[in-house]
Amino acid sequence: MLSKPMTVTETADYLRLSENYTYRLLERGRIPGFKVGGGWRVNVAVLNEWMVDGVMRMDLLRRWYGRKGKKDPAWKNFVVKGVR
Repeated sequence: MLSKPMTVTETADYLRLSENYTYRLLERGRIPGFKVGGGWRVNVAVLNEWMVDGVMRMDLLRRWYGRKGKKDPAWKNFVVKGVR
């Protein structure tokens, strides 16, 4: 069963962020969402998957960073969108 898309207010409450900050994140493409009419909507399932993926990326970065060290030039080539 598909879930009903959340509004910006519902998304902000879900993520425990302010509405203004949530708008900014959506407009910059930092949170997965889509526009309907003039307002933003966010699918809960997609948002949850995006958050899990982000946690997995952070774990990978921590492992990479710890193994390679800060001064290793290979670190500069390992870029994940939005995370550094």
